Amino acid sequence: MNAVLIRGRTVVRAEGVTHGADVLVVTPLRERGAREGPWRGGERGAIHPVGNDHYGYVLNQYEGCDDFAPTGPGIPGVETTLTVLHSAGVASGRLQPRQLVRPLAWNPARVFGPWPQRGELASGLDADVVLYDPRPEWRLSAANGHGRAGCPPHRGLESRGGGVRTICRGRTVWKEGEVTGEAVWDRYLERRPFEARLVGDS
Repeated sequence: MNAVLIRGRTVVRAEGVTHGADVLVVTPLRERGAREGPWRGGERGAIHPVGNDHYGYVLNQYEGCDDFAPTGPGIPGVETTLTVLHSAGVASGRLQPRQLVRPLAWNPARVFGPWPQRGELASGLDADVVLYDPRPEWRLSAANGHGRAGCPPHRGLESRGGGVRTICRGRTVWKEGEVTGEAVWDRYLERRPFEARLVGDS
């Protein structure tokens, strides 16, 4: 979804993409005019969760492949979702910070069921938090990513801000580019059925 909102088909022209698998994503990339509708929906709170059709493939898997069918759709984008949407939404003045938090954290916790243990900051809950510094300015590239794919769809995008710390259940697990947490720090969390009344503006 964030690829559709931010770059659309301009990524093909601007970055000189030569292999279709590099931009094969669900939902398909759109021209600029078609992207205004989702942005307006985000501004008025009509888009509840923002998703990412993530697939961490390596492009050379598809070299010489002329058949569409075996090509796995998706683009590597989980790592950059927050920065890209903050840059294009909050830093540009289109969204307020809370309008970004809602579809990235608050609403997904309700849609997928781990709420209230996730998606809230309150005593007794999990305290999963990303600390984000909105001040740094930098250009997104494969060199500053951590995935194997090496081809972020937003490469070349002038970005504003970045994560400085990730806290999972009260423990710092990532700080300033380094993983600091334990290799295994998970816990089964039972999910509740989806209730439409929980999602939206409140």
